[in-house]
Amino acid sequence: MNESDLSDIYSVSEGEDLTYQPEEFDTFMLRQTDISQETLKIKRTHPLAFLPQRKTEGAAGYDLATCEGCVLTPHSHAILNTGISIKLPEGTYGRIAPRSGLSAKGIFINGGVIDADFRGSIQVILFNFSFENILFNIGDNIAQLIIEKIALPEVEEVQFLDQTQRGSRSFGSTDKQEEKKVSAAFKPVPIPINMLQVIEDEPSEYLIGESEWRSQMRVSRKEYLCQHDWSYDETTAADCRDCKLEARAGNRIDCRKCKLIICSLCTYHCFKISWPSTIRTQMKKTDWKSLSALQSNLIQKFIRRENELEEEVKNLRQQISGMEELAIIQEAPSEYERELTEVQQENAFLKLMNEKQQKDIEALKQEKQLLLELGEINKRELMDLKTRLLVPSSLPVLTFDEYYVNAAPQRNNLLNIKVRVEINNQDCVLNAILDTGAATCVCDGTKIPKEFRQQASVDALIQGVNGATKVSEILKEGKIWVGEQYFRLPRTFVMPSLAEGLNFILGMNFIRAMEGGLRIEKGEVTFYKLVTTVSTPPTAHQVTLLEELDLELTEYYDICAAMPQKGIINQELIDP
Repeated sequence: MNESDLSDIYSVSEGEDLTYQPEEFDTFMLRQTDISQETLKIKRTHPLAFLPQRKTEGAAGYDLATCEGCVLTPHSHAILNTGISIKLPEGTYGRIAPRSGLSAKGIFINGGVIDADFRGSIQVILFNFSFENILFNIGDNIAQLIIEKIALPEVEEVQFLDQTQRGSRSFGSTDKQEEKKVSAAFKPVPIPINMLQVIEDEPSEYLIGESEWRSQMRVSRKEYLCQHDWSYDETTAADCRDCKLEARAGNRIDCRKCKLIICSLCTYHCFKISWPSTIRTQMKKTDWKSLSALQSNLIQKFIRRENELEEEVKNLRQQISGMEELAIIQEAPSEYERELTEVQQENAFLKLMNEKQQKDIEALKQEKQLLLELGEINKRELMDLKTRLLVPSSLPVLTFDEYYVNAAPQRNNLLNIKVRVEINNQDCVLNAILDTGAATCVCDGTKIPKEFRQQASVDALIQGVNGATKVSEILKEGKIWVGEQYFRLPRTFVMPSLAEGLNFILGMNFIRAMEGGLRIEKGEVTFYKLVTTVSTPPTAHQVTLLEELDLELTEYYDICAAMPQKGIINQELIDP
């Protein structure tokens, strides 16, 4: 545009000042004011995003910063994310424009248009037309956002358009008229055909970071030229590539592309990435008076609630007591289990009894066979005796020496002891033995009065040497006297019968109930519970001392013939 064009537009003669037209300026200012009154709404889509800023009051655009770092290699391009999304005012659109600082380095920004209804994250396309690597750190300004007002007329299709001076002339039509006026001094310098291209050698190592107070980090070519995509949410622990220390979860960044791991202490040194600092909140002072009052109110509230619940429980119990007649007692599953256990025990007992009966049958068969053999022997002896009696023979003359048949006391080699059982102020003396091999105490049912017995809660199966016996009665609680000292009567089962002359067996549950110990030495037993010592001779009790003599018939006749007078054996008269 030349001066003639300006004079045609503003109608100003040479030397005359341009007049101020307030109407058009005021209208423009109103329109600008209307646009500026609406706010530019911005939403962060990345934790390291930066808000757009106008660095000066006269700046036309808002600087856009990247939220991720990368190294842009020569003659390559990259798409950097700003980490923000925007809502533009109505009637405007956003234009991505380059910055002069990057343009001077050979960085070209591929401009774009941001529609008013776009709500996605803003990304910028950068092209590196230089021969050097360009490093972009988090927070670097890479482009600027210019908000412009837009006209949106209706589309109308027509058959003819107005004619203009230019018409349909297109590319370079206006420049051809000015080429003739160009001076020869401004002719272009021809470029030599043969040019020397300098190619830089591949470096021996790649270093990242500034070599100031700490050394740079050695990386591979892939890691050096990688357009890093940093991740901040790794949960595992690994070693930092720079300081070689452990980088824990939450204090490290990981590149998703080259797998580079940097701790929070080395991010700024290596890539100029500032780690977000945590804000420490000051602890609030505790008002103990208000807490004490609150505690007192809560305690009173709980006491009132407890009283209400107790009253409610009391009412419910009264209601339940009135409905006891209508209650239906149902058999609990535990009763089924108890019945099943009893049936299993009974089956086991019957099995043992069956085995015992089979053994008894075999023993009876053997005994029958033995009796038959003995019968045959007795028949032969009887025939011999009759023959001897029928045949007269002279008896030998016997001397007048006296012969006595003495039955020595029988020994059972057990710890025989006398005990006295006292229950409900009644007592009875029993012949007992101390058996350390018995697990529990048992007594002879034929010697125990009925007043001393009670029904057991469960049936017991007492297993002995010769078989097993099922018992269902036990002795009541009472005392057991051993010598001159009494002890608490342990759990004692009532057997149908014991051996002849034996009424009570002291088992090991007596020692456990006594909560003491015992010592057996030289026919005496000492109980270390109030220290009681009793004599335990190895001979059987008095009732079983004497038994019938096992004599042959001929020996019996010899004894009778040797005694001139009547003798007494087992309190029975023997006729010579």
